[in-house]
Amino acid sequence: LKGGKAAIINTYAPHGGYDYGDRQTYFKNLDSTIDSTSSFGMKLVVGDLNSRIHNNTGGEGEIFGEFCFGNPLYNPQQKPNANRELLLEMCVARGLCVANTFLENEAEHLVTYYDIGKIP
Repeated sequence: LKGGKAAIINTYAPHGGYDYGDRQTYFKNLDSTIDSTSSFGMKLVVGDLNSRIHNNTGGEGEIFGEFCFGNPLYNPQQKPNANRELLLEMCVARGLCVANTFLENEAEHLVTYYDIGKIP
């Protein structure tokens, strides 16, 4: 980048079937990696965070945009130990957002999904 450097952190989170403590540790380690990565420019976290966002439940507009691919009637707050909540917590603490949820895309290019194989 002109005048600096960018950091790209490629990651793969354990899915919801893993022990909650293990998933918590993963997100804490990711947060630590973001913090300790040197960059004079932007830091991008890419990969699969295994976090089913579904929708923006209100009050999350700075983190999750309006273009999530999910069930708009689903209340993700029903699963308090989901990766979505761990991702949300990290984003709030770091001032991050899930960038692709702010871009209108075709269904197959959206950032999250409702059910594998059921792309509208």
